[in-house]
Amino acid sequence: MTARQTGQQAPADQTAEQPEGGSVLPVRERDRTYFPRAWGITPYDYVQSMMDAVAAFGVLHAAVKRGIFELLSNEELTADELAAACKVKPSYLWRVMNWLHANSFVALRSDRYRLTDLGRGLTAAAERSQRDAVLVTGSPYWLRAIGDLEQTMLRGRPLPVDGLPLYSHLADDDELSYHFNRFMVSRSSAIGGKIATLDDYAHVRTVCDVGGGMGGILAKILHAHPHVTGVLLERAEVAEDAHAYLSEQNLADRVKIIVGDMFDGIPAADRYVVSSVAHNLGDVDWLTLLTQLSAAMAATDHADLLIAEGMLPSAPGRPSRWYDIDARMMAMFPDGRVRSENEHRRLLDHAGLTVTRSLMLPDDQTLIVAQHAPALIGS
Repeated sequence: MTARQTGQQAPADQTAEQPEGGSVLPVRERDRTYFPRAWGITPYDYVQSMMDAVAAFGVLHAAVKRGIFELLSNEELTADELAAACKVKPSYLWRVMNWLHANSFVALRSDRYRLTDLGRGLTAAAERSQRDAVLVTGSPYWLRAIGDLEQTMLRGRPLPVDGLPLYSHLADDDELSYHFNRFMVSRSSAIGGKIATLDDYAHVRTVCDVGGGMGGILAKILHAHPHVTGVLLERAEVAEDAHAYLSEQNLADRVKIIVGDMFDGIPAADRYVVSSVAHNLGDVDWLTLLTQLSAAMAATDHADLLIAEGMLPSAPGRPSRWYDIDARMMAMFPDGRVRSENEHRRLLDHAGLTVTRSLMLPDDQTLIVAQHAPALIGS
């Protein structure tokens, strides 16, 4: 019997609705204000903080772009010295430094600024530096794409900025491509470190990273497992940077870089890694790629597939940063979207792949491990 039939009131946040698929999930009461009140701020101030964040990121991007963090990485400088080095108006530089000081990116001793630990995270030499991520996110292509979201909703698809899809634009913009590739390495390093700790590499001789950028994940795996060799499948415009990066890692002789489109064929391997690729693709393209991976895996006994992605919560209404990333994908890629784990599982099943386990990764990402379904028989 329902709470209404027994005369009892349903507990807060537990009113049920029937979603597609038949299961009953808890939903939030529609007349309550949740997170702003829980945080001790009003709805007005909550929205204001979101608008203020636009200007805050603008200041941070300007500081990174003008090289302020790099200039302070090895010495303490006055505002006038920084203004001269950055070639900007001193009065404007002083106001930017006030913002950086108030937000703990720099400290001030006498009249000289120095970096805090937070500020050092925006230098090129920092471990898992966010410098390249800030430069990419503040680039005109990214900003114009998200600024056009309202029109994208009307059209039902994003229009390429300046007539070029993202990866074509990156091929034509060497500076942005440089920062984008290093942004991907920084983002993937912690994920690669976790994947490298999986305890089942005994049967693995070759790992293929499909769309793996410069090879950040492969580098972590190969450093941890000397018996493993790598295959990196990437676009031509990324291959040169990938070779340089893998050479820096002393791994160039252990990785074969295959230049090509992932939809044109999948090379043979014992283990496949696909990280931060699915959210660029619509369901049709993602299923097509999974089907090709499934066919390649069928030719190798015990081959498996590791998918590393941010995923939406399974319960509606639960806060998650991946809703923000989903909006970014909607603005930049036709049919691109962030999915829930259940959505990934359904598409894997259609491709003839069965999930054997899933686990959490750093940065609130999820790892799904899958095998070709017939390979599980008798295993």
